[in-house]
Amino acid sequence: MTFGAIATTEERRVETPVLINAALLVIHQALAVATSPAVAWSAGKDSQVMLRLVRHFKKDIQVLHLRGFDHPQKHHFGDVMVDALGLNIMPAQPYAMDVVAKGDHVELVEEYRLYPDVAVYLPLEPEPDHRPGPESHCAIEKINQPTSPEPLGIDTLFVGSRNDDADPLHGAMPLEADVVESHGVRIVYPLRSWTEADIWAASQLLSIPQNQARYEGKDMSANADYFDLCVECLKPTDADTVICPKTGEPVYAIGRHLSLEERRQDWRDIFVNIKKEQ
Repeated sequence: MTFGAIATTEERRVETPVLINAALLVIHQALAVATSPAVAWSAGKDSQVMLRLVRHFKKDIQVLHLRGFDHPQKHHFGDVMVDALGLNIMPAQPYAMDVVAKGDHVELVEEYRLYPDVAVYLPLEPEPDHRPGPESHCAIEKINQPTSPEPLGIDTLFVGSRNDDADPLHGAMPLEADVVESHGVRIVYPLRSWTEADIWAASQLLSIPQNQARYEGKDMSANADYFDLCVECLKPTDADTVICPKTGEPVYAIGRHLSLEERRQDWRDIFVNIKKEQ
């Protein structure tokens, strides 16, 4: 176990306005040169704080709210926020779908194009310990959903990722910079140097609503990061068929012939603002 210094509550009260002002400066500078900006907003704790800070300058900013699957409970808090704030939700359809895995943990990926050569990555994960059944979402049906070749036309996207974020598939996701430019598009990370404690301190200071059912109640049905998703036929296996939990019938074991670990690494290699492993 490693012991390190942590800020006391009083120290955090002093520190939080400094972090907020620094984030506001990053946002202001990015908006000053943006033509078509948007916020990537999930209604999670980080994106709630970022949304508040960006709307300090631009109330009508476009909001890229990618839902994965429709679910009245998981999206309830987000729906309340959309109505309460009158958010400018932009329509979006994925450009393409993919599948990645680490071991037998399989995720779907929706790829959304901001401009022709710049995309964002939305993982769709099964709920932890989910036992798929007839009511589960089917990964194959999701992969075959309609896609669109048209980019969204966003030249500046604000993302609420933090330097200390960790992903179930990709592990630690340390960020290189507050702003990264690629093919004429800016991706802006105003909260890059924040911690989870900073998010909660800012939420309290600025009276930013948060999803209490998800964060205090630990209610998985209120957590839109995970879904009741069946990926059984995509898992690595030596078998030719697997039993489909939705139908009870044998189906082709697609995962036998997929190199999903390689796909995971391919995606990590092209993330534009992630520090590369030495």
